[in-house]
Amino acid sequence: MQPPPLRGFRAHRGPNVAALVDERLRGAPFEPLEPTAVFDLLPRHPDGRGRGRTTRLETPAGPLLLRGVVRGGLLAPLLGDAIPGPGRPLREVRVTATLAAAGAPVVRPALALALRRFGPVWRGLVATWLEEGVRDGIDFLTGSPPPALRTAVCAAAGRAVRRFHDAGGVHADLHLGNLLVRATGQTPEVILCDLDRARMARAVPTRRRSRELARLYRSLLRRGLQDRLSDADLEAFAQAYIAGDSALARALARNRRARALGVAFHALRYRGPPDAGRPPSRPSGP
Repeated sequence: MQPPPLRGFRAHRGPNVAALVDERLRGAPFEPLEPTAVFDLLPRHPDGRGRGRTTRLETPAGPLLLRGVVRGGLLAPLLGDAIPGPGRPLREVRVTATLAAAGAPVVRPALALALRRFGPVWRGLVATWLEEGVRDGIDFLTGSPPPALRTAVCAAAGRAVRRFHDAGGVHADLHLGNLLVRATGQTPEVILCDLDRARMARAVPTRRRSRELARLYRSLLRRGLQDRLSDADLEAFAQAYIAGDSALARALARNRRARALGVAFHALRYRGPPDAGRPPSRPSGP
């Protein structure tokens, strides 16, 4: 069964190529579509590890960020950019466009392209409209921002993740590198990116929200960046995510995964690095 048309995109499907192309790219390098030439724009990445190869591409409609779809995990060096069928990049663009239309703070998708290599083995590419003036969360924290700005960005991140979840977004890999920070104006902005394997849900349950929030906090630990955030920063994120929803706050506080965040949603304070597998031993507050 073919998925319904995606508003604002042209779909193309053939025996060896599949694509979703933003209508604004008419006349750009993708019209007429030359899949091999588009993939050739990506820089080489010899071992296939990481989030994918990326490059900036100027088009008459505006700059794009192209990202190759790669395999992750232990098989990444062996399989590289080999994917089973064309569906993965197409689904990413569909999910991202649907979330954007629902008001989620996500990058704006422009292109999904899949090209058959042989048999069931394909390669994929996703392009988004380039977000100017942003830094990912890792780069932002390692840049030692002033405390007031850091706290404001943490609050912006809490609001962004809450809006993403409320729009029905389920992120497969929510971590600091997938939060884009724009702190050039008076009010910081945070945008979620890299929605590879993300999906839509009618309502994101508390347990899933907790898993994603815990994963986000663990990315702080893995990078050794937890000491760059103060209690006030963590509290700002938590309070912005809760947004006065006491029922959600209680549900998250009861969940062991949420407690592993290092910030409790009822003004709990952790002492030292938390154990990701159990609640804090010295909470304070209600």
